[in-house]
Amino acid sequence: MTVYELIGRFIDDCCTIDAGATVPTPDLYRAFCDWWPADPPTPSARLFARRLHALGFVSGKRTKNNGPRLRNGLRLKGDDSRAVVDFPRPAPAPPTTTDDPPDPSTPEPPSSLSDGAARWWREVNADFELSTHQRMILTLAAQTWDRAQRLDAAIQADGEVFKKANGDWAPRPEVAAYAKATSEFRQLVRELGFDLESAHDHRPPRVATAKAKR
Repeated sequence: MTVYELIGRFIDDCCTIDAGATVPTPDLYRAFCDWWPADPPTPSARLFARRLHALGFVSGKRTKNNGPRLRNGLRLKGDDSRAVVDFPRPAPAPPTTTDDPPDPSTPEPPSSLSDGAARWWREVNADFELSTHQRMILTLAAQTWDRAQRLDAAIQADGEVFKKANGDWAPRPEVAAYAKATSEFRQLVRELGFDLESAHDHRPPRVATAKAKR
């Protein structure tokens, strides 16, 4: 079951769909995190909100005193009251400057990754709460994708076959290495525990086969 399908199941299990209902978005996300199974990693609040919007549960007005936004069309089951909770207004955050140190909680990808692989690495870390083990697998997947791209570039430059000394034609070693790299990439993504390919906004970099490019 994909991450998006699990979000839909949460709505079925824990929410009542009602066009006139609203629920504070933080309350809804807290209930979602409590309901979420141990594996795959819990999606971020940003991904959760995007999926709710895609399903038609749009963000509405804020609660009183500039509190959290409300999510329209849903009510948590067991909440018979439709009264809006008056959340206290949080204290303003201190101003930041360009001299502030980077947030240590925000991981950065290895410098050896290509721009495309590094961007995907950041997106997955932003949308999912990864353990150290899962982040290591993600790094291996990104490195494997880069290796596949280098092999594919060599195939495009030199062709898929070469002529041996005896005059026979044979496939270049890069062809088999490319097939192995793409297979390893798919296996590593599956090992992460969530179906990234089904998430339209956050699918992993697609590796085109050499045959498809011809």
